[in-house]
Amino acid sequence: MTIRRSLVLALLSLFLLAMFAQARTYRDRYGSGVWYLNKGKYEKAIEEFRDLLKEDPDHELADDCQYRIGLSYYKLEQYEQALIEFDRAFAYPNSDQCEDALFMIANCHEKMGEPEPALEVYKRFVALYPEDRHAEDAREKIEELSPSEP
Repeated sequence: MTIRRSLVLALLSLFLLAMFAQARTYRDRYGSGVWYLNKGKYEKAIEEFRDLLKEDPDHELADDCQYRIGLSYYKLEQYEQALIEFDRAFAYPNSDQCEDALFMIANCHEKMGEPEPALEVYKRFVALYPEDRHAEDAREKIEELSPSEP
């Protein structure tokens, strides 16, 4: 009887655990993705964010997921893929990630040894978002990357 009871309790525990795992909300899973990103588990973060985008590409956090996929690739120093992912952030209407995505696109070009495109994107960034928290950094980059006059 005790073996049977233990088995029933174990199965019930597994069932409840499975239900709890499925009950995690989009926001909870997004938080897990951010945690993975902050802990340097970039591949796991990408996986979590991509799963969320597949599940509900129109969720209010979808643009944040897309941006953080780009950020994860940037942290992995996979700048070409990061460029693609940051560019996809612009597809979300009313996204609050456009400023950061544009700034990171310029950073990617710079990291890839492409100063001319980086300079152009930094200039566009400052023109579009002159008061953004990255604006001063972008201005410094413009000065640094601008060809000096003879």
